[in-house]
Amino acid sequence: MPEKNNMRSLRAYIQSHQTEAVIFIAALGIRVIYAVAIQLVSGSHGFISFSDAEFFYYRSALNLLYHHSFSLAPAAPYLPEAYHTPLYPLFIAVLLSMRFPLFAIVVAQDIVWAFATVLIYRISVSLYGSRMLALVAACIAIVEPMSVYWSGLLMSDTLSASLFILALYLLVAKRTYSSMFVLGLSALARPIALYFALVFLCMVLYQAYSAGTLFRPMLTKIAVSTLIFIVAVFPWYLRNKIVFDTWSFTSASWYLMYGFPVGEFSSASGLSHPNVPLGVQDDFTRFDFKYLPLYRAASWQLIAHDPIGFSVIYAKRSLYSFVSNRYDYLIHDVFASEARGIYSHTPAFVLNLILALGEIFWFAIYALVVVAVFKKDLFPWWLFFVSLLCINAVLSGGINPVGTDMSRYSLPFYAFFFTFAGVGFMQLSRFVRSFSTTR
Repeated sequence: MPEKNNMRSLRAYIQSHQTEAVIFIAALGIRVIYAVAIQLVSGSHGFISFSDAEFFYYRSALNLLYHHSFSLAPAAPYLPEAYHTPLYPLFIAVLLSMRFPLFAIVVAQDIVWAFATVLIYRISVSLYGSRMLALVAACIAIVEPMSVYWSGLLMSDTLSASLFILALYLLVAKRTYSSMFVLGLSALARPIALYFALVFLCMVLYQAYSAGTLFRPMLTKIAVSTLIFIVAVFPWYLRNKIVFDTWSFTSASWYLMYGFPVGEFSSASGLSHPNVPLGVQDDFTRFDFKYLPLYRAASWQLIAHDPIGFSVIYAKRSLYSFVSNRYDYLIHDVFASEARGIYSHTPAFVLNLILALGEIFWFAIYALVVVAVFKKDLFPWWLFFVSLLCINAVLSGGINPVGTDMSRYSLPFYAFFFTFAGVGFMQLSRFVRSFSTTR
């Protein structure tokens, strides 16, 4: 009897959540089909064919599993890793310990994103109240090509974006403490979530204020939310203090600054790129915390020649990240290498047309998001989204505005991108109708 009751409860739950079930199945199905295609065309190595996937995440996961060390070293001694945070390598290592092949790990990752797509639907319903608009937002998230591509690689972006979307869902649902903890977990998969915490706390403050919460309980809620976030991320800070004697979260900051925006500035200004004396090192030791002062000093040495000029270049990189072509890499690198015959026989104008349509699609998304600002009751959430987007552009885009990378750095914001694009479309439609009526 209990088993029959459980089955009835399960069927009743599925029937009451049919839309969510269809979204989940569709998102998972498309990605599993893509994973099968990778397996057939490239074998298991196709899942780590992107350089970062094999060099960073897969290697560190193997070292966690077999040598019990979070390290990028290909052989002993397994020097500790300083560049990346541990959650995604741990995710891979756990599945590898269960004897999952790479294909099965990618499918597990696809399941995570399928759940995130359901959350995109629910976030959209909660914000705007239209199930049709929410379904359109979820459908775009299901088929968007770069999200499918990244889900087929052992890269941290699908996991970190899914955790971030879960944190958004919990925040929208006013489950504040759970939201802040999940945001902390997202930071352990991709550190930029650290910088999103302040924006989250501002929204927590607004939610409490709009609910008529008294001043002291409001401060208590902010303090507890902050503490919960700190609890989530503090163990990694503590690990770095013990291992590297620094309270830094990751060594990526000045290493990336020195390598990319400062490198571009040196080329544009005709100044020589300052050399950082690392000595003879393995390819992974350049990420060590002990070199951060060297990267920082070399960067400031160059920036000091023309701070305004550097600021202009950095601003251009950040702004370009909004419009960088996300699909150029997908067509001219991935498609060209994995389907050479089809690629070589496809006329150039067809490929250019596809790229143009991709650019038009994202231009339309941005334009409609801007129009959504006129939806007054959603303005606080619109401002919340734009604040997160600007932080992402300044940090991720300023350092590396390549379309390939910005496509994966944009994944956490799909819920808001497609929801507010839909809201903007509805606003535009109302404006056109009202204009036609007045005439």
